[in-house]
Amino acid sequence: MNMGEIICNPCTGKTISLPKLVKTTPAASRRRLADRFFGYDPVNNEYKVLCITQYLAHHATPNHYQIFTLGAKPKIWRFIDCDIPHTHWSDGLCIDGFLYYIARTDTRMMCLMRFDLNSEKFIIYARVSEEMKALYFQDNGSRTLINYHGKVAIAIQPSHSVPSIDLFIFEAGKQDYKEKSFDNLPQLYLHMKGVINHMGDIIFAPSCSERDDIVIIHHDLKGASFKKMKFEVAKYDWFNESNYFMGYVESLMLI
Repeated sequence: MNMGEIICNPCTGKTISLPKLVKTTPAASRRRLADRFFGYDPVNNEYKVLCITQYLAHHATPNHYQIFTLGAKPKIWRFIDCDIPHTHWSDGLCIDGFLYYIARTDTRMMCLMRFDLNSEKFIIYARVSEEMKALYFQDNGSRTLINYHGKVAIAIQPSHSVPSIDLFIFEAGKQDYKEKSFDNLPQLYLHMKGVINHMGDIIFAPSCSERDDIVIIHHDLKGASFKKMKFEVAKYDWFNESNYFMGYVESLMLI
């Protein structure tokens, strides 16, 4: 059975199915990629999903942007305008009612885009430095957007064979800067997942595992120590990526 795309509230165990995307023009039959970004608008107390549809190479068709508000009637996607044509190059991160993701504009500028879930407007939030760009495009590495003490940051591991991660911070209207590097991690294939308290302790975790358990690393910055925590998983598939949620708070609001 094809369940389609769903959003689940882990507190209640209930789910909401997303409607099918609205087809646009005859170009909609061409090969395309449609990625979705989930976020919360605290101003209107609404959960929204942003969908960016981009068509594959050799087509001049512009990207399309649609928004879906959970609980809205009728249950359909709405098209929205974007004054800054761009292609997204990362997953999204929601902080305080704004969605962030790495993108490249049609002028070939690499940047951090910001989407306001309240006004539903896009802006270029920050520029990407040449140092970060050089690390970002290394084929056998990883890159993860995280919330670093309320700021947007990206953790880049240049190579899976090297146990180190570089952390870059973004600020509005400026270029990113390297905040710090984490060297000599206790194992390879770790991604930086987020900061968990005011002391700046950090969680590292693998993107996937072929075992029946997953080892998560808690890095205590004050004591400069690494603590391993093991979690059992059922019927794990190597080809599926793991997701980890920092600062989880139970809420009955969504569903």
